Amino acid sequence: MDLGIDKLLLFFNASFESNPLTTLKIVHVGGTNGKGSVCALIASTCQEAGYKTGTFNSPHLIHPTDSIRINNKKIPDTKHLQIRNIISKKETELNSLIEHYLTTCSPNDDLAGVLQKNRNLKLSNYEVSLVESIIWFVEHAVDIAILEVGVGGELDATNIFDQPHDFQNIYQILRNTQKHSRETHDNENTKHREFNSLVQCLCSVDFDHIGLIGNNLREITQTKLGISRKNSFLVIGKQSKLEVSTAISEYITKCNLQNVIDSSLEWSVVGNTDSSSDCIPKARYLKISKDISFLVNNGETKPELIERFRNLNHNHPEILKKNNENSFSLLPLVLCGDYQAQNAAIAYYALRILATKFRYNMIDDLAIQTGFNKVFWPGRLSWIDVNVKTVINTDSKLNTFQKNDSDESTFSENKFEFRADFLESCPHNCKFYDKNAQYNFTFLADGAHNPAAAAELSKYIKSIKSDYLAANKGELKVVFLVGFTRGKQINEILSLIVDFSSSDQLWAVSFNQPEEMPWISATDPDLITQSSIELHSKDPSANSDFVIKTVPNLNSAFTQFYNILNQDLKDPKSNETPGYLFVVFGSLYLVSDILAFLKSLPWSDFC
Repeated sequence: MDLGIDKLLLFFNASFESNPLTTLKIVHVGGTNGKGSVCALIASTCQEAGYKTGTFNSPHLIHPTDSIRINNKKIPDTKHLQIRNIISKKETELNSLIEHYLTTCSPNDDLAGVLQKNRNLKLSNYEVSLVESIIWFVEHAVDIAILEVGVGGELDATNIFDQPHDFQNIYQILRNTQKHSRETHDNENTKHREFNSLVQCLCSVDFDHIGLIGNNLREITQTKLGISRKNSFLVIGKQSKLEVSTAISEYITKCNLQNVIDSSLEWSVVGNTDSSSDCIPKARYLKISKDISFLVNNGETKPELIERFRNLNHNHPEILKKNNENSFSLLPLVLCGDYQAQNAAIAYYALRILATKFRYNMIDDLAIQTGFNKVFWPGRLSWIDVNVKTVINTDSKLNTFQKNDSDESTFSENKFEFRADFLESCPHNCKFYDKNAQYNFTFLADGAHNPAAAAELSKYIKSIKSDYLAANKGELKVVFLVGFTRGKQINEILSLIVDFSSSDQLWAVSFNQPEEMPWISATDPDLITQSSIELHSKDPSANSDFVIKTVPNLNSAFTQFYNILNQDLKDPKSNETPGYLFVVFGSLYLVSDILAFLKSLPWSDFC
């Protein structure tokens, strides 16, 4: 993977007479888990407040165009191709200018050294996608852009705003319209100039890209903090590891950050948690203080608050009780998962900073409430409703339902229209399928691909099983469909999510090579199966009825799950018909494949 920002800084400074990096105002979101949710919450609110809002996420979900959106509408294919063509031409032109300069410059020319390192400049697919988003956002004069870090932070391509560059006039130099002079970067001058990265957010940090961005949590945290700017505003999310909070505290002091907000204080989750009748959906709200908790405010450090943050001493319910109710906001939590509360807190304080420090005055309480209520972020604890029979019929090789010896089902060549819709929450009373509705069923898809996300998914599934039992008086069996990218901590993730003492099932599957991401490859599903079998064999409470197998493709997986729903088998021990829940996890790329298989397009084109 090509990490570094020098190439992109040269490209923007040398290819554009008016550099887009000096035009766009951004909120920059980094961390390990929760980045996309925070981006979605901030973008949704800014849009509801009346601001034209750009969003850049990485990786894309189904197609590279869906990672680039304005007002939650993706860049159209025609515009995507047009801007890609512009970037390609600029890349070719820049390489030609570099070659010309190097053949005509004097031997001691200091610019030549910079250009020599960038001979035959070639932007990566990720860099091209980012450049495309910036060009499109500037073309449409967005009021604010929300950018998600791809990998790490300090050397990620998104970290190119407000960065010093030795040759700010390089565009003219390469075109022989101006002699060059090296720019000076005075800290005092930098302090008072206008900057473009207005707010940086650091979500929960955990082990991530080990070896690439750091060899331990301390190094990984420091790398992710590289998006911070001394005189801007950094919003820090709730952390769960002492090594991370210590590294953050040290970084604040070492880099003399002037404005740091701790979003882990003075909020709690409130709402109806009574599951005795209408167990799901549950109304959940974030009760959060309107007062911003600064660890550092305009350069003034608050040592006692930094020490409390360092020691992971987060929420204090007694503080919430003592304050006047008017000093709090009550915000809907519509994204699934307990962890979304801490993501919402990060987004809330980032929005408050935009409103109070950068004159985004239309971001008021109503805009935040509406934005949080309308937020949409697919692929992360997403409930998807689909008609199984019709989905299977989308394969032209399959025809009218038949049962064969391999326990697979086949259908006729007739293609049918199908329905695949995102739901706002878990179905009411955990009703995941209805045989009277042509076998519609609802499944859960989550891109959980590291231990921290796996722990949250496990907690969520346990709550769903508990709610199902309360609502339906029966057992809920889970069929897991799992796929991983190579290099993931498979055993640890499976151990956190899968209960081998249950009568659940685990099916391993591969996924397609993601478009424009050649460094990503799927783990052989047979290796996942083998790891699962070994974990099962080592579990003293393992259930012999637990099923572990490899499925060849998504069509097979959906077909086999259809058969399970169609069998209507009763549990011989309880004489009850169990419920079934299909859960997809392990990789966002697997979720992407499933959405493509269902022809489900989460975002429409911007026009």
